[in-house]
Amino acid sequence: IDGVWRSNRQRQQADWNQDYQRTVNKDAAQRAQRHANSESDVSLLGTIREAYAGPDTDHWKSAIEEELLNLNSNHVYETVPILEGVTLITSKPIFHIKCDHSGNVECYKACIV
Repeated sequence: IDGVWRSNRQRQQADWNQDYQRTVNKDAAQRAQRHANSESDVSLLGTIREAYAGPDTDHWKSAIEEELLNLNSNHVYETVPILEGVTLITSKPIFHIKCDHSGNVECYKACIV
């Protein structure tokens, strides 16, 4: 053997996150594209007052009632008296209009978070 051949390329530190980051970026791009192309699952309103003031009041009322019935039937919360000095856990509504592929309204959704 005449000698040992060595590579002349510069060595780089391994990037173990590269595949993961590529996947995360691809997923984020796909989500952004879906939201840019359709109006489905878009949060529209911030408060119950705004929902009740708009033209779709009846739809929003039934969506809120449905969500409260689901929470109650699944025993998600329990009503108790407020004790002095205790910090309360608050919630807020999130409103969505679900649309089909052609853009027609499928249903009105209200989620309490």
